Amino acid sequence: MAAHTPEPWLDWHVRFREALELYKARHNFADADVAEKAGYSRQSVNHWANGVRTPQLDSFMSICKTIEADPAYVLFGVSTAPAGLLAQRIQRLSPSGRQAVETALEGAEMRDARHAAPKASNGS
Repeated sequence: MAAHTPEPWLDWHVRFREALELYKARHNFADADVAEKAGYSRQSVNHWANGVRTPQLDSFMSICKTIEADPAYVLFGVSTAPAGLLAQRIQRLSPSGRQAVETALEGAEMRDARHAAPKASNGS
């Protein structure tokens, strides 16, 4: 029997936290800075960043706009932005910002590889 592949939207909370952390790294922001810019409490942003809670839909859309994250990518793992636009945005980042993107992509590739790898049989 083929291994079950989880639906991409099941990992949306992980992609949301990654997008939030990437934005913070790119702008050298703390949770309090993001909270002030987005109009939410520092505690809410901290809970989202640490996976304690996930935002409600209206908050989600607002925070995605603030942190410059594509909601379609965060929710479903597919981007609605043209590849050229993404490349341009990456090129405009500081070296540390580009490194943060590279690190996030490597982490995503490793997670994808783990999900795609067949499960080892325990011999029973």
